Amino acid sequence: MVKPEPREVTAATFERHRWRVSLSLGEIGHIAHDGVQVVRAIRVVARDEDWNTFPHRAGPAEIDDGVVRFRIDIDDDDGAPVACARLEIRLEESCTVTAEIRPVRDLEVNRLGIVVLLSPALAGSPLEVVHPDGTRDTTALPSRIAPHQPARDISALRYGVDGLVVDVALEGDVFEMEDQRNWTDASFKVYNRPLALPFPYRVGPVEPIRQSARITVEQGAEPALGGVPLETRGRSGSAARSPIKIGTSSGRHVHGALPPPAPHAGPLLVELTADRASWDEIIARASLEADALGVPVDLRVVAAGADDLEAGLAAARALRLARVGVFDPRTHVTESSGWDALRRWRDRRSEPPCLVAGTRAHFTELNRTIERLPRDADLVAFSMTPMMHATDLEHVEESLDMQRLVAEDAVELADGIPVVIGPVTLRRRFNAVATRPSPGSRVEAQRGIDPLIGTEYMASWFERSVAAVSIEGVLGASWFEATGPRGLVTTEGELTPAGARWFSFVSET
Repeated sequence: MVKPEPREVTAATFERHRWRVSLSLGEIGHIAHDGVQVVRAIRVVARDEDWNTFPHRAGPAEIDDGVVRFRIDIDDDDGAPVACARLEIRLEESCTVTAEIRPVRDLEVNRLGIVVLLSPALAGSPLEVVHPDGTRDTTALPSRIAPHQPARDISALRYGVDGLVVDVALEGDVFEMEDQRNWTDASFKVYNRPLALPFPYRVGPVEPIRQSARITVEQGAEPALGGVPLETRGRSGSAARSPIKIGTSSGRHVHGALPPPAPHAGPLLVELTADRASWDEIIARASLEADALGVPVDLRVVAAGADDLEAGLAAARALRLARVGVFDPRTHVTESSGWDALRRWRDRRSEPPCLVAGTRAHFTELNRTIERLPRDADLVAFSMTPMMHATDLEHVEESLDMQRLVAEDAVELADGIPVVIGPVTLRRRFNAVATRPSPGSRVEAQRGIDPLIGTEYMASWFERSVAAVSIEGVLGASWFEATGPRGLVTTEGELTPAGARWFSFVSET
C-alpha cells in the first residue's frame, strides 16, 4: 500500500473514526463525535506577566496518515519570537490533542499551555472531577455565572452530552476551571497552572512544555450527582424584553470631527482615570462631544479616596452632570471610602445627579465583589469587552448570547437597583488584571482599537447586542465611543456602519 503524501491546509474540517474537528487560526474547535459536539475547542494560550495574550501565527496543517500536525509561532508585541508550539491531533478511538511548547528565550509568563473550552450549553449539568491523587468529586457546572472557579485540582473531567458520556483526561500539569461567561465568552475554560501558585513564573528553552487532552466517548446516561442538589440546572426563565436608553462614551486622545446631534440618547459616559495629567484633555473633548450630541454627562471618577474624588469633580465642574460614579484605581470597584465622599459631595448639591456604583471593569469584578456594593446607589454599572480573551469573529458572535446571561445575572445581583452597562467596546479600555502599572505605550493604545468598528458586520452586531441587554432591570447601555478609533463617527466626520445604526436607534426612541 502506498502511503499518502502529506498535504497542507490552513483551515478545514477533519473527519475520521466518527470524530469531526475544525481547525481555524490554530484553534481546534467544535470537537464532535457522531455529530454531537462534546468539546467546544482546544487551543494553546500564552499570557505575559500582565495577562496580555501574546500574538500567535498558526502555520498550515499537515495531514499524514490521518494524523494532523501544525505549528504555532508565538511572538511578542514587537514581533520578536517568544515560543513555538507543535500540535498533533489523532482521531482514533479517542480524540487526542498533544502540544509541545518550547520557549525560544527565557520568559516571565502567567500562563503557557493548552486550554480546553466546554460549551455554555452544559450549564447546570452534572460534572465529575478527577483529581491528580485519583480521588473524585461530583458537582454541577453552574447555571448562574460563577464568580470563582467551579472546579479546581483537575486531572480529568466526566460529563454527559445528548446521551453520551464524555471523559477528558489532561496531562502535563494540574488544571482548573473558570466561568468565562463573566467576560461574555461562550465557554467554561479549563486551563493549566492553578492561580493559587505564584505568578508570573519563569520558563525557558531548555525543557519544552508537553501537555495533552484525550477525549473519549461512550453511550450511556450522564453522570449522577450522587446526592448533590441540582438547583443550578437551567434557568427558571429569561427576563422580559424592555426598552433601554442607548448611549455612547467619550474617548481619550481623540481629535477631529464631532458627532451630530442626538438629544434623545443616554448621557455621554466620561471617565477620569487616575492619570490627572490627562484630565484637562478628557474634559475638554467630553464637553465638546456632549454639547454636539445635546446630552448631559455620566461622569466616572477613578479615585483612591476623598481628595482624589474632590479633585476630579472640581476639574469637571463645567460639565452638565446627570450621573456620577466613583471607582478605586486598584480594585476597579466602588469602595466605601470613595462612596462616602461621593455621597457627602452630592448632599451639598442643590440639583444632585444620580450616583453610580459597581465596577469600571467587567461583570467579573461586580460578580466577585457584590457584597461590597453600596445598597444606596441609584445605579449599578459594569462594562463589557467581548474580545478580552479571543479576537476572532466566531467568538465575538458567540458573545451575544452571553451578554444576555450577563445582563440577567447583573439585574439579579443589583437586587432592585437599575443597571447601566458600559462602555461596551470590543477590546478593553484598560488592563484590569495587570500586575504592573500600565506603561501607556503605543502598544497599549493599539490594543484598545476596535478592529471591526468600520465594518457592516459591526452594525449588525451592535443591533443584536442592544437586543441582548434590553431586559427589565437594565436602564441603559453605552456602546463604543462617539468619535475616534472606537468611534461611531470617524475623525473625518463620517458615520461608521455601527454609528449609522446607533443614530437610527436613538432617533427612534
